[in-house]
Amino acid sequence: MNPQAIFNELHTLYDHQGWWPLTLTKIPTKARFPVLRVENGVTYGIPWKKLSAFKTRNYDPFFDIATGAILTQNTAWRNVAQALLNLAHHHLLTASAIARANPRTIEKYIRPSGYFKQKTRKLKLFAEYIRKEYGGDMRRLLKKDTLVARAELLQLWGIGKETADSILLYAGNQPIFVVDAYTKRLCAHHGIVRKEYDDYQKLFMTDSHIATRCMRNRVAYYQEFHALIVRWGKGKVVEAKTLRGLRAVTDGESEQKFNRIFACP
Repeated sequence: MNPQAIFNELHTLYDHQGWWPLTLTKIPTKARFPVLRVENGVTYGIPWKKLSAFKTRNYDPFFDIATGAILTQNTAWRNVAQALLNLAHHHLLTASAIARANPRTIEKYIRPSGYFKQKTRKLKLFAEYIRKEYGGDMRRLLKKDTLVARAELLQLWGIGKETADSILLYAGNQPIFVVDAYTKRLCAHHGIVRKEYDDYQKLFMTDSHIATRCMRNRVAYYQEFHALIVRWGKGKVVEAKTLRGLRAVTDGESEQKFNRIFACP
């Protein structure tokens, strides 16, 4: 399997995805973002470097991402989007607000995401931890070394590897690849099956080209690649079949396009 070639093919099929979607309702009129769109009420295309500009007393975009990563467990994103919009409407997308909120109130607003009692507990524990250890500011956790922050997240009940890595990649802009059910399906599509999460992750994180020639863009690559895999996984069967030819694609055939996308030297 050639991850770089697969990325190129997916990018050709679906173009830029603009992850992570946020519950932003007002975008500054002077803001210039390459790709900006709204689906299911949430906004795609806000660059990570611009997130801090949207942070207010009643809204934390970094916590918004983490909340979405928790709520998306075992459900479709459209359901998560509705739950997030409910929380945003009631100013409950900060760690401090969730930590203070009555569990029944949270359950009411996140009901569309399913397993709402269990997810309420997860959100409360996570928010209370962020408030206690970091004064409610998630950025302090996300600034830590990737593996240190990951280990810290994994010690919290309700946060597994996929959720932790999603938080680190999209909220923390950390170089780590997210593995989900669609990733495993993509690998199986290419005749590759692994038992452990970490084994799948290594398939996408040991690409020598990314590790040496394009280090500064590795995070953007991981962010876009995961989003494209999800888009592919949600597509029609006929779209999935278009990837069959990738088994024979070589690094040389795909390198030029890849370099153009990420402006590699």
